[in-house]
Amino acid sequence: MANNKGKNQQAPAAETLTKQQKHEIYMKNKIERAGQDDTTVISQKTRDTSQFTNLINVTDNLLFTTRMNVGIPGSKVTIEKFQQILNNVNDAKETINSMNAEMCKILGRDYRPPRGFSNPLKKAAQNNTVVPIKKEQPKQKQKQTQDKPQPVAVKQEEAEQSKAA
Repeated sequence: MANNKGKNQQAPAAETLTKQQKHEIYMKNKIERAGQDDTTVISQKTRDTSQFTNLINVTDNLLFTTRMNVGIPGSKVTIEKFQQILNNVNDAKETINSMNAEMCKILGRDYRPPRGFSNPLKKAAQNNTVVPIKKEQPKQKQKQTQDKPQPVAVKQEEAEQSKAA
């Protein structure tokens, strides 16, 4: 008899695996991905970090796909649109950098920005200016709030009549 162990064997269907087996496979894959050169491991201490990580993963995939479609005939991704997207991404990174610097200031800590960033509070101190943390609503939400009807004031007489009825 030939030993076929590990050769031409298919993984069992996901429906037949126990919850424990699924978790073991998930963890094995996760550890393998962590060892790849293009992977960063993030310790998630708060729910916010988990949400940031999810957003960054989606952004990374979309930026890659968008970048691969720039300038291709028939693509909806124009160079101008892609530049606008990159500007928005860079603005978001600078906003997070400013937010981190501000939290350090509140906590009485020195802020050491990650590689590629500078401390916006040091720049502001040198120029005697305040660094605002941008807080903008997405354009869709701005439009929705502008289109909402304003509350109508009810005349006191009408209110009293409706109460009497």
